[in-house]
Amino acid sequence: MRSGSVWIDIRSDLDYTIGVDSLAAWVYSLRSMLVHGSRALLLDLLALCICFQLRPVLGWAQITTPPVGSDSIIATVNGEVILASQLESEIRPQLAQLEEQARKLRQAVAGKMIDNLLIAQAAAREGTTVEAYLRRHVEEVTVDEREVDLALRSRRELGPAVLPAEARYRTRRNLEDAKRGEALRRLLAELRRRAEIRNYLLDAAASINLLEGEFASHGSEKPTVTIVVFWDYQCPFCRDAHRELASVVKRWPAEVRLVFRHFPLPRHPRAMEVAKAAVCASRQNLFWSYHERLMVPGVDLSPEGLVQLARDLKADLPTFERCLLAVETEEKVKADMELARAVHVDGTPTIFLNNLRIVSIQSLASEIEKMTGPRAAKERQ
Repeated sequence: MRSGSVWIDIRSDLDYTIGVDSLAAWVYSLRSMLVHGSRALLLDLLALCICFQLRPVLGWAQITTPPVGSDSIIATVNGEVILASQLESEIRPQLAQLEEQARKLRQAVAGKMIDNLLIAQAAAREGTTVEAYLRRHVEEVTVDEREVDLALRSRRELGPAVLPAEARYRTRRNLEDAKRGEALRRLLAELRRRAEIRNYLLDAAASINLLEGEFASHGSEKPTVTIVVFWDYQCPFCRDAHRELASVVKRWPAEVRLVFRHFPLPRHPRAMEVAKAAVCASRQNLFWSYHERLMVPGVDLSPEGLVQLARDLKADLPTFERCLLAVETEEKVKADMELARAVHVDGTPTIFLNNLRIVSIQSLASEIEKMTGPRAAKERQ
């Protein structure tokens, strides 16, 4: 019997296990038994009370903390129990949301810390203070009278209590602040462009192996750069990325290997089924040929269309169709999706180079150049 936060294990012939919250709980139990005439239970309880009091002397009863596990009882209501596993099931969605908010907050603050360090380093290179550096590159802006007039004309009304002179002053200040904000954004963008930054908090994949399990890949057998891409076949951005990925594999055949992972998005109704079809093609060593056909604009992604693509590639159709219906096929796609979530993928395409996430497909070639160029080769020696 479990009823409290302090547990007493009574080692006897009957091997009782009871839980006690406080002396008040014992008193209440005694009172209830007296009222309801439960003499046998009363005697048992009295015996256990005596055992509990004699525990230091007898040495065969001990106090322990509640067992921790999925079957731990966290509460009882009129004799019915509530388990820790039930609690975890109820709060899991809210915990996931809180964890995601915490992750985004950490990333946002880390980004600000990176920006502050970039500015401090830039100020040091110029031999000045951060305040003087920002004053020179950000705060010293000018707003001429024409800009003020244009801004004032664009406002239909000033408000009943705003005088013309006050309106001009406020407008000028707003324009100056806007220019300072834009100057700071341009400055940080340039500093980031010229710097070598590795944000390992953002790149959570740095500590997670993206190359475990089943996946399709092609390219170099001994790559300097391994590209892992998470994909959705109904994502229009993936179609744009397809050409760039093919280009870099062709450009660096001895250095680059491309690894393909599935991440069908819920808002795309056919994405899961298409991913399963690609898995089935892969299991007949036809993945990349099938993949290329899926990338053709206007391709038929209906069930019949997916089977027809396999027929065109001379696949074993009975095996292909059984694979489409197999639970194991969907489990493979879901395993990719779980891996994606573990490294905070929330859209497609998401691309990692040597376990480091890149911001956009446009930076793919330049990042590979950094990893394969003379400097990178020297560092690998």
